[in-house]
Amino acid sequence: MLLGTGCSNRSVDRPVGPTPSFGSAASNPARTAPNAETGGRGGDQEVSFESGGVTVYGTFRRPVIDGLVPAVLLLAGSGPTDRNGDSRLITGSVGTLAFLADRFAEAGVASFRYDKLGSGTTGLGPFADHPNDLGFDTFTAEARDALTFLATRPGVDPSKLLIGGHSEGGLIAMVVANEPGSAPVVAGLAIFNTPGIRYLDIIAGQVKRQTAAAAASGAMSATARAAFDSVLDRSIAAIRAGSPLPTDLPNELKSLFNSSTRPFSSRPTASIQTFWPRSWRRRAAC
Repeated sequence: MLLGTGCSNRSVDRPVGPTPSFGSAASNPARTAPNAETGGRGGDQEVSFESGGVTVYGTFRRPVIDGLVPAVLLLAGSGPTDRNGDSRLITGSVGTLAFLADRFAEAGVASFRYDKLGSGTTGLGPFADHPNDLGFDTFTAEARDALTFLATRPGVDPSKLLIGGHSEGGLIAMVVANEPGSAPVVAGLAIFNTPGIRYLDIIAGQVKRQTAAAAASGAMSATARAAFDSVLDRSIAAIRAGSPLPTDLPNELKSLFNSSTRPFSSRPTASIQTFWPRSWRRRAAC
């Protein structure tokens, strides 16, 4: 099963091949309808698992339904986004993943969401002194460990696991769905507002819009803008080629092109440069 929403002006792909049926109270006699008194959502349970020698903290929720239930692993987007979808960089509550957990529970699906490294109760762990080294591959390994943990929760049917992610979390979900490693194979993939174009193309567009605005306001000369955009293009070309970054990299780009972006292009089978085309999405369809 493949679900998708908000995919940067791309239409949502329909499932390719047979779609697994998770059943319902009406179609599966072994399962009863959600308890009307609680709304069927169940309660949140504080749990933790180990990943790379770090204790990762999260929330497991199982709907109030008899028998084994399907379960979804929910992955947060980029930055210090916690298990609920909130970030210390944004004022107030966003609650993206908490909202999704509610919706899945109402559909009879258990969920697990966690504070990834760099967020919430988990914190930076061993990356406290060098946070820029916390990269995509670390988050992918963490997600595999989380999926393995979810499969062992009481009342979860390990043959009916889903993995879903918001924004960058959707990219991680696609990697794990296609390359589970020692983690369980998932029966479905759900992606929410995940980038529809190559990651570095998004970065280039965002930065160039800022330099254009700076030049238009007089804060940057046309010559300086052209030079900055040129080193941006050369940096992206270097990352895609697996080559060293330009030596004349401005400080603004040094903070942008750190180790968290480079793994996207260094992984041979899941390069972010070929990550989102329709062919990859069809590979991810279960």
